[in-house]
Amino acid sequence: MTVKPRKLCITLLYIYIYICALTYIRWSYVHTPISQRIYIATQLSIVLICLIYIVLSSKVFRVRFLPILLGGMMLYEIIISAVRGLFVTPNFFMDALPWPLVLIVFYHYSNREQLPSCFKGISITGLILVCILSLPNIFMRELSGTGIFATYYCISMLAMVYFFVNDNKVCGVFSALVGILMVLTAKRGAVIVIALGVGMYYLLRIQQEEQDIKRIRKMSGYIISIMVIALVGIYLINSLNLNILDRLLSMTDDGGSGRTRIWESVLDFYNNSTRREQLFGNGFHAVYYRVRPFGISRYAHNSYIETLYDYGIVGTALLLMFVLFLLFKFIKIVRKKNKAAPAMGFTIIIMLVLSLVSYFFEQSVMITPLCVIWGVCLNK
Repeated sequence: MTVKPRKLCITLLYIYIYICALTYIRWSYVHTPISQRIYIATQLSIVLICLIYIVLSSKVFRVRFLPILLGGMMLYEIIISAVRGLFVTPNFFMDALPWPLVLIVFYHYSNREQLPSCFKGISITGLILVCILSLPNIFMRELSGTGIFATYYCISMLAMVYFFVNDNKVCGVFSALVGILMVLTAKRGAVIVIALGVGMYYLLRIQQEEQDIKRIRKMSGYIISIMVIALVGIYLINSLNLNILDRLLSMTDDGGSGRTRIWESVLDFYNNSTRREQLFGNGFHAVYYRVRPFGISRYAHNSYIETLYDYGIVGTALLLMFVLFLLFKFIKIVRKKNKAAPAMGFTIIIMLVLSLVSYFFEQSVMITPLCVIWGVCLNK
């Protein structure tokens, strides 16, 4: 049996994405040095596998817009960070490089080859493990602190099941499971993503049906399923005193748990920067390392504001160019009723919500699994 090097790289890369998710969830809960080192090693392995694949494929790489854009973004971030003294290692290699490289690799591979059939089994097994490992973070959230954010991996990995499994029963079961887990986190962002994302997924599934009778039947089934999940969610919210509904209604009053105050603080720093800094930025995670909103090392909780300060107008323009390109391709996929449209729609909701109110583009965490789907879909 002949082993194809590029296929081996793709398979290992897909497996390592799940290993990375599991190690990140565990590290965010226990915060031990050994768990941190395993997570760092896994992220660096993803970068290494991507680079090996690119070297192996160097003779057959075509000059196309997306790889050029992503390559330009990475090169720009490297230069600005080095010039501004913020080329922080190994953090830069862990956060800035994995997601663009994964997208480029899957974009190239799917243009020439069929994805390995083992991805279906890996997706199901991986999501089960991610959900199980997220339970301590959820039920011991007072102790895990930032560990709740790691449970968002359940959402990213649900997208993988939607894309690679695409079985009504399997997807329905996992939708309910992840929905319940996200309600238990009591995080508004997670609840909004899962509500809008799952809704988008099933609406696009219905839209793909050619016959009106099938559409009505499927719509009825989906509505009943959503009502059952909603009732279970309301029961859990009330019985566990999660107060998630009250928190959703109070978003305008508390400024999204202080997010608006953080945005104002970062924008004040940006406005007080020099013209050169406003244009080119201050370097890798400058908000986290140098601004430190209200004396705490944290991100801007908005990927676009974060990018504006870190990489200036130029970096933000590159990021917006990528986002618009992604949205344009998504609209084309929906219009053509491509079978990947429902899963793609789910990933778009994740991107839009998390990039506006949390961390998304600035860290290769929740975004990395989605880059597998984007890489394949953007070639359609």
